[in-house]
Amino acid sequence: MSNPNQPEIVIEIAPDGSVNLEALNFEGTACTETTAAYEQALGKVEARQFKPEYRRTHRRTNNTHRTQL
Repeated sequence: MSNPNQPEIVIEIAPDGSVNLEALNFEGTACTETTAAYEQALGKVEARQFKPEYRRTHRRTNNTHRTQL
């Protein structure tokens, strides 16, 4: 059985070709560090959204970092 708090990256490709990356269960800036290579490989970042949990680093959260490419 998988760990529900394990960090993961979700990549969604829309019918129009746009790509969304979503980093789940990362602490603080670990989400941007982890997604940087994907962002570079997939193209220009058009938008970035951070949940309030992004600024929390004292415990693991359901932090989401979403990037639209």
